Amino acid sequence: MKKILLCLLLGTLSINTLAQSDYLDVVYLKNGNTVRGKIIEQEAGKFVKIQLDEKNVLLFNNDEIIEIAKEGVADQDVSESTVQTNEKNFPRGYQGIIEIGYVAFPDDLDDGLLKLQMINSIRFKRLSLGIGAGIRFEAGNSFRPYIPVFLDIRTRFVPRRVSPFIALGCGYTFHPNYDGGLYLSPSLGISFKLGRKFGMHLALSYELLGYRPRYMDLDDGYIGFSLGLIL
Repeated sequence: MKKILLCLLLGTLSINTLAQSDYLDVVYLKNGNTVRGKIIEQEAGKFVKIQLDEKNVLLFNNDEIIEIAKEGVADQDVSESTVQTNEKNFPRGYQGIIEIGYVAFPDDLDDGLLKLQMINSIRFKRLSLGIGAGIRFEAGNSFRPYIPVFLDIRTRFVPRRVSPFIALGCGYTFHPNYDGGLYLSPSLGISFKLGRKFGMHLALSYELLGYRPRYMDLDDGYIGFSLGLIL
Protein backbone atom coordinates (compact mmCIF):
# COMPACT_ATOMS: atom_id res chain seq x y z
CA MET A 1 0.00 0.00 0.00
CA LYS A 2 2.83 2.38 0.87
CA LYS A 3 4.48 1.64 -2.47
CA ILE A 4 1.24 2.44 -4.32
CA LEU A 5 0.85 5.74 -2.46
CA LEU A 6 4.48 6.60 -3.17
CA CYS A 7 4.03 5.90 -6.88
CA LEU A 8 0.87 8.02 -6.98
CA LEU A 9 2.68 10.87 -5.22
CA LEU A 10 5.65 10.74 -7.60
CA GLY A 11 3.30 10.56 -10.59
CA THR A 12 1.34 13.56 -9.37
CA LEU A 13 4.52 15.57 -8.85
CA SER A 14 5.79 14.63 -12.31
CA ILE A 15 2.53 15.64 -13.97
CA ASN A 16 2.50 18.90 -12.03
CA THR A 17 6.10 19.65 -13.07
CA LEU A 18 5.36 18.93 -16.71
CA ALA A 19 2.21 21.04 -16.61
CA GLN A 20 4.09 23.95 -15.05
CA SER A 21 6.81 23.72 -17.73
CA ASP A 22 4.15 24.46 -20.35
CA TYR A 23 3.33 27.83 -18.77
CA LEU A 24 5.04 31.16 -18.22
CA ASP A 25 4.40 33.50 -15.33
CA VAL A 26 3.19 36.89 -16.58
CA VAL A 27 3.58 40.03 -14.47
CA TYR A 28 1.48 43.03 -15.55
CA LEU A 29 3.01 46.29 -14.32
CA LYS A 30 1.36 49.65 -13.61
CA ASN A 31 3.71 51.40 -16.05
CA GLY A 32 2.15 49.43 -18.92
CA ASN A 33 4.91 46.86 -19.37
CA THR A 34 4.41 43.10 -19.30
CA VAL A 35 7.14 40.73 -18.10
CA ARG A 36 7.16 37.02 -18.90
CA GLY A 37 9.33 34.42 -17.22
CA LYS A 38 9.42 32.11 -14.19
CA ILE A 39 8.70 33.38 -10.68
CA ILE A 40 11.50 32.04 -8.48
CA GLU A 41 10.71 33.91 -5.27
CA GLN A 42 7.63 35.69 -3.98
CA GLU A 43 6.60 37.20 -0.65
CA ALA A 44 2.93 38.11 -0.36
CA GLY A 45 2.35 41.84 -0.18
CA LYS A 46 6.05 42.70 -0.59
CA PHE A 47 7.87 41.61 -3.78
CA VAL A 48 8.12 39.20 -6.70
CA LYS A 49 11.35 37.94 -8.23
CA ILE A 50 11.01 36.64 -11.82
CA GLN A 51 13.64 34.93 -13.93
CA LEU A 52 13.58 35.87 -17.64
CA ASP A 53 16.34 33.53 -18.79
CA GLU A 54 19.52 31.94 -17.43
CA LYS A 55 21.19 35.29 -16.69
CA ASN A 56 18.45 37.87 -16.15
CA VAL A 57 16.38 38.10 -12.97
CA LEU A 58 14.11 41.06 -12.15
CA LEU A 59 12.59 42.09 -8.83
CA PHE A 60 9.38 44.10 -8.56
CA ASN A 61 7.79 45.58 -5.45
CA ASN A 62 4.17 44.70 -4.88
CA ASP A 63 3.04 48.32 -5.42
CA GLU A 64 4.44 48.18 -8.99
CA ILE A 65 2.27 45.20 -9.97
CA ILE A 66 -1.30 45.14 -11.25
CA GLU A 67 -1.73 41.41 -11.72
CA ILE A 68 0.16 38.12 -11.96
CA ALA A 69 -1.10 35.44 -14.32
CA LYS A 70 0.03 32.38 -16.28
CA GLU A 71 0.28 32.06 -20.05
CA GLY A 72 0.54 28.91 -22.12
CA VAL A 73 3.85 28.55 -23.95
CA ALA A 74 1.98 26.94 -26.84
CA ASP A 75 -0.24 30.03 -27.15
CA GLN A 76 2.81 32.28 -27.29
CA ASP A 77 4.45 30.05 -29.90
CA VAL A 78 1.30 30.16 -32.05
CA SER A 79 1.19 33.94 -31.80
CA GLU A 80 4.86 34.31 -32.79
CA SER A 81 4.39 31.76 -35.58
CA THR A 82 1.42 33.75 -36.92
CA VAL A 83 3.47 36.95 -37.04
CA GLN A 84 6.30 35.16 -38.82
CA THR A 85 3.85 33.60 -41.29
CA ASN A 86 2.33 37.00 -42.08
CA GLU A 87 5.75 38.49 -42.75
CA LYS A 88 6.84 35.49 -44.83
CA ASN A 89 3.71 35.24 -46.97
CA PHE A 90 3.24 39.01 -47.37
CA PRO A 91 6.81 40.11 -48.20
CA ARG A 92 7.37 43.74 -49.22
CA GLY A 93 9.37 44.91 -52.21
CA TYR A 94 9.48 44.24 -55.94
CA GLN A 95 7.09 41.76 -57.53
CA GLY A 96 7.16 40.71 -61.17
CA ILE A 97 4.28 38.83 -62.80
CA ILE A 98 4.38 37.12 -66.20
CA GLU A 99 0.94 36.03 -67.45
CA ILE A 100 -0.14 33.85 -70.34
CA GLY A 101 -3.77 33.12 -71.16
CA TYR A 102 -6.71 33.17 -73.51
CA VAL A 103 -9.63 35.60 -73.90
CA ALA A 104 -12.75 35.25 -76.05
CA PHE A 105 -16.23 36.64 -76.60
CA PRO A 106 -18.74 35.05 -74.18
CA ASP A 107 -20.91 33.79 -77.08
CA ASP A 108 -17.99 32.55 -79.22
CA LEU A 109 -15.32 30.93 -77.08
CA ASP A 110 -13.60 29.26 -80.06
CA ASP A 111 -12.70 32.55 -81.75
CA GLY A 112 -10.48 34.24 -79.17
CA LEU A 113 -7.17 35.93 -78.56
CA LEU A 114 -3.97 34.67 -77.01
CA LYS A 115 -2.77 36.75 -74.07
CA LEU A 116 0.75 37.57 -72.92
CA GLN A 117 1.71 40.34 -70.49
CA MET A 118 4.24 41.47 -67.90
CA ILE A 119 3.49 43.44 -64.71
CA ASN A 120 6.15 45.17 -62.60
CA SER A 121 4.90 46.18 -59.17
CA ILE A 122 5.78 47.04 -55.58
CA ARG A 123 4.24 45.06 -52.72
CA PHE A 124 2.98 46.74 -49.56
CA LYS A 125 2.06 43.64 -47.52
CA ARG A 126 -1.30 42.49 -48.95
CA LEU A 127 -1.57 45.28 -51.54
CA SER A 128 0.59 45.71 -54.64
CA LEU A 129 0.69 48.55 -57.16
CA GLY A 130 2.34 48.29 -60.55
CA ILE A 131 2.54 49.05 -64.27
CA GLY A 132 1.87 46.44 -66.91
CA ALA A 133 1.98 45.99 -70.67
CA GLY A 134 0.85 43.13 -72.85
CA ILE A 135 -0.34 41.88 -76.17
CA ARG A 136 -3.52 40.16 -77.42
CA PHE A 137 -3.54 38.54 -80.85
CA GLU A 138 -5.31 35.93 -82.96
CA ALA A 139 -3.34 32.76 -83.57
CA GLY A 140 -2.94 31.81 -87.22
CA ASN A 141 -4.34 35.03 -88.74
CA SER A 142 -2.62 38.24 -89.83
CA PHE A 143 -0.81 39.77 -86.89
CA ARG A 144 -2.92 42.73 -85.73
CA PRO A 145 -2.43 42.83 -81.98
CA TYR A 146 -4.12 44.77 -79.24
CA ILE A 147 -1.46 46.27 -76.97
CA PRO A 148 -2.78 47.29 -73.52
CA VAL A 149 -0.66 49.47 -71.23
CA PHE A 150 -2.14 49.82 -67.76
CA LEU A 151 -1.88 50.43 -64.04
CA ASP A 152 -2.37 47.30 -61.93
CA ILE A 153 -3.64 47.08 -58.36
CA ARG A 154 -4.17 43.76 -56.58
CA THR A 155 -4.59 42.34 -53.09
CA ARG A 156 -4.43 38.93 -51.44
CA PHE A 157 -6.99 38.12 -48.76
CA VAL A 158 -5.20 35.85 -46.29
CA PRO A 159 -1.54 35.40 -45.19
CA ARG A 160 -1.27 31.80 -46.33
CA ARG A 161 0.61 29.91 -49.00
CA VAL A 162 -2.68 29.52 -50.89
CA SER A 163 -4.81 32.67 -50.99
CA PRO A 164 -7.59 34.15 -53.12
CA PHE A 165 -6.88 37.53 -54.67
CA ILE A 166 -8.55 40.25 -56.73
CA ALA A 167 -6.91 42.55 -59.26
CA LEU A 168 -7.84 45.50 -61.45
CA GLY A 169 -6.02 46.76 -64.52
CA CYS A 170 -6.93 50.14 -66.01
CA GLY A 171 -5.23 51.91 -68.89
CA TYR A 172 -5.15 52.37 -72.67
CA THR A 173 -5.33 49.93 -75.58
CA PHE A 174 -3.11 50.58 -78.60
CA HIS A 175 -3.97 49.09 -82.01
CA PRO A 176 -1.73 49.17 -85.13
CA ASN A 177 -4.59 49.94 -87.56
CA TYR A 178 -6.90 52.14 -85.48
CA ASP A 179 -6.89 54.71 -82.74
CA GLY A 180 -6.77 53.16 -79.30
CA GLY A 181 -9.28 53.23 -76.47
CA LEU A 182 -9.99 52.29 -72.88
CA TYR A 183 -8.51 49.15 -71.35
CA LEU A 184 -10.22 47.74 -68.23
CA SER A 185 -9.72 44.31 -66.69
CA PRO A 186 -11.04 43.12 -63.30
CA SER A 187 -9.99 39.61 -62.30
CA LEU A 188 -10.42 37.08 -59.52
CA GLY A 189 -8.10 34.19 -58.79
CA ILE A 190 -6.05 32.02 -56.45
CA SER A 191 -2.33 32.47 -55.80
CA PHE A 192 0.08 29.75 -54.69
CA LYS A 193 3.31 30.57 -52.85
CA LEU A 194 5.87 27.97 -53.99
CA GLY A 195 9.03 29.47 -52.50
CA ARG A 196 10.43 32.49 -50.68
CA LYS A 197 10.18 34.72 -53.76
CA PHE A 198 8.39 32.54 -56.27
CA GLY A 199 4.78 31.59 -56.85
CA MET A 200 2.02 31.23 -59.41
CA HIS A 201 -1.64 32.08 -59.82
CA LEU A 202 -4.72 31.09 -61.75
CA ALA A 203 -7.26 33.78 -62.59
CA LEU A 204 -10.55 34.42 -64.37
CA SER A 205 -10.98 37.88 -65.86
CA TYR A 206 -13.10 40.22 -67.92
CA GLU A 207 -11.28 42.43 -70.44
CA LEU A 208 -12.51 45.54 -72.19
CA LEU A 209 -10.33 46.36 -75.21
CA GLY A 210 -11.38 49.66 -76.73
CA TYR A 211 -10.39 50.95 -80.19
CA ARG A 212 -11.75 53.44 -82.71
CA PRO A 213 -12.07 52.57 -86.40
CA ARG A 214 -13.03 55.47 -88.64
CA TYR A 215 -16.30 57.19 -87.60
CA MET A 216 -17.04 54.81 -84.71
CA ASP A 217 -15.97 53.72 -81.23
CA LEU A 218 -15.81 50.02 -80.42
CA ASP A 219 -15.32 48.34 -77.06
CA ASP A 220 -14.78 44.60 -77.33
CA GLY A 221 -15.57 42.76 -74.09
CA TYR A 222 -13.88 39.41 -73.48
CA ILE A 223 -13.84 36.82 -70.74
CA GLY A 224 -10.75 34.75 -70.17
CA PHE A 225 -8.39 32.85 -67.95
CA SER A 226 -4.70 33.20 -67.27
CA LEU A 227 -1.76 31.49 -65.63
CA GLY A 228 0.72 33.76 -63.92
CA LEU A 229 4.26 33.26 -62.68
CA ILE A 230 5.12 35.46 -59.67
CA LEU A 231 8.78 36.42 -59.36
